[in-house]
Amino acid sequence: MKLKKLLTTAGLAFSFSLFLGLSAKAADGTTMETATTLSLDGEAHKNGMTEDNYVYWYKCTIPNDIGNKWVNFSCTNNINQRVEFTVYDAEETALDSHTLDTKESWTLKCKVPDSAASEDFPLTEPGKTYYIKAEGYIADSASGKYTVQIKTVSDDNWGTMEQAPEFTIGQKTSGTLEMYGDIDYYKFTIPEIPEDEDQIYTLSLAGSNNCTAAVLDADDIERDSLSGTSDEKFSESLEISFTEGGTYYIKIYDANQEVTKTSYSFKLSKGQSSEKISVTPSKTDDTQASEKDTTTKKTIKMVLVKAKKNNKKFTI
Repeated sequence: MKLKKLLTTAGLAFSFSLFLGLSAKAADGTTMETATTLSLDGEAHKNGMTEDNYVYWYKCTIPNDIGNKWVNFSCTNNINQRVEFTVYDAEETALDSHTLDTKESWTLKCKVPDSAASEDFPLTEPGKTYYIKAEGYIADSASGKYTVQIKTVSDDNWGTMEQAPEFTIGQKTSGTLEMYGDIDYYKFTIPEIPEDEDQIYTLSLAGSNNCTAAVLDADDIERDSLSGTSDEKFSESLEISFTEGGTYYIKIYDANQEVTKTSYSFKLSKGQSSEKISVTPSKTDDTQASEKDTTTKKTIKMVLVKAKKNNKKFTI
C-alpha cells in the first residue's frame, strides 16, 4: 500500500514537473506559437539578444470596435548589431520588413478596412491577430536592447466619398491630416442653378503646413484645387464657377511628408470673397501645447549652501 502511494506521488510529481517544463517552453516567445502578447497602446517592450537567442516573436489582437484608427507597429534597435523586424498577419504573410542598424527606428503604418489614404498602406482587420518578429544578426557578444510597440492614432475622417460628412456652406470647417498619406473627404450641396447661368463660390483654405483642397464632382472628377504656398502656416483662396447644382466634395490631402500631422481649416462662401481664414488647431495640438507649457514654466527656488573648512567659509 505504501509502495503504491509512493508510486502515485512520484507519478504526480513527474507529471507536474513535465507540465511546468512544457509551460515554460511554450512561454519563451521564441516562436510564433509562443509569441509574447503586447497590449495595444501599451508600454514599449524591451529585450536583448545573444548569439544563442536571437529570434523573438510578439503578437497583438486588433479590437473589434477599434473604429477609424491608424495602427502603427514601431521598432527601435539599440543593440550594437543589426536587427530585422517583420510584421506578419496570422497566416504568416509579411506585411512589411525592415533591417535596422543600431540607433535606428522604423514604423509600419497601417489602416483599417473602409478607410482610405493616398498611399498604399497595409490593412489591419478588427478581430485579427498580428505579429512582430525580431531577428538579430548576432555574430558575437551583443549589448543593448531593442524595443517594440503597437500604438494607434485616431483619424477624424474616413477618407472616402461614401462616408464623407456634410459641411455647411458659409461656415468654417476644421480637421487634421494625422500623418503623411492621410486624406479627408467632405460633402456639400449646391442648390439648383438656372440653365445657361453660373454661380461663383470662393474656397478659402488655411493650414499649419502645406496641403491641398480639391473640389470634386459626384464622379470623383476634380473641378479645381487650391494648395498652400508654404511649408509653414498659410491662408489662400480660390474662386470656383459652378454651372449646375448637385452634390460635390472637397478632398483634403497632400500634406508635407516631413511633418507628423497637419491641421487645416476651409470655408466655402457663395459669391466673391476676399476673406482670409486662420487655421484652427486640433484638440490634440491644444493638449500637447498645454502639457508643454506646464513642463517648461516651472520655477526653481534658489538654494543657498554654506560650508566651513579650516576656518574658511564657502557659500554656494
